[in-house]
Amino acid sequence: MNPLDRKSSSELRKEPFRVLVVDDVQMNRTVASRLLLRAFGEENVAVDTASDGLDAIEVLNPFCSSSY
Repeated sequence: MNPLDRKSSSELRKEPFRVLVVDDVQMNRTVASRLLLRAFGEENVAVDTASDGLDAIEVLNPFCSSSY
């Protein structure tokens, strides 16, 4: 198989990558989110935001398969 014929992992993905931006300053979260969307495209990345660690855990909780 010719390596040039292989599709990249991003081409094989059906869903966008998920990124969690955590910062206590709203403007920083907005800027980081916009940069990610601009760099990777809205069809390739889904950005979630959280304002602190506790909020981040709440955002991530639905994606965890087990509870602690």
